[in-house]
Amino acid sequence: MQALDDEQFISNTIATITAQAEGIKEQTNQFYTSFEIINILCYLNLMFFLTDLIKMLFLKKIGRKFAFPTIGIMSNLILFATSVFMIYWITTKVTANVHFDGITENELFYRKIANFKENIEFKFEYLFSIMIACLITKLMELILFSSEIGPLVKIVGKMF
Repeated sequence: MQALDDEQFISNTIATITAQAEGIKEQTNQFYTSFEIINILCYLNLMFFLTDLIKMLFLKKIGRKFAFPTIGIMSNLILFATSVFMIYWITTKVTANVHFDGITENELFYRKIANFKENIEFKFEYLFSIMIACLITKLMELILFSSEIGPLVKIVGKMF
């Protein structure tokens, strides 16, 4: 009777461990996919500052003045720098040794886990905070200078 209970306990434990392993595998794949999406969004963030550079070059070419030290340009510059750093970090640390032909799905999973294990102490949430602050500044700038809602925001702002 004791042997049957031990076998039942072992089979239940194996089933629990297998279920937890599948959960960890799913969470790792979601985490990795999230970083791939963040990488794409970082490339899109680069376009804000590149647009400012193109404006500056075009206005200089036609002989008009370009107002350089504005909040929008500075936030775009900070967003550009953090995005470049984030792209570099994701490319060299998170996705390193992952995209190869001929590796099995298990080996791919273990490589992803190894990359996360090595880089989990990196404080990437600070970079995300800086990026979010720059994007909120950009959004506030768009709302403030909008022709429909901008004057209302200025009036309400002066009331406080």
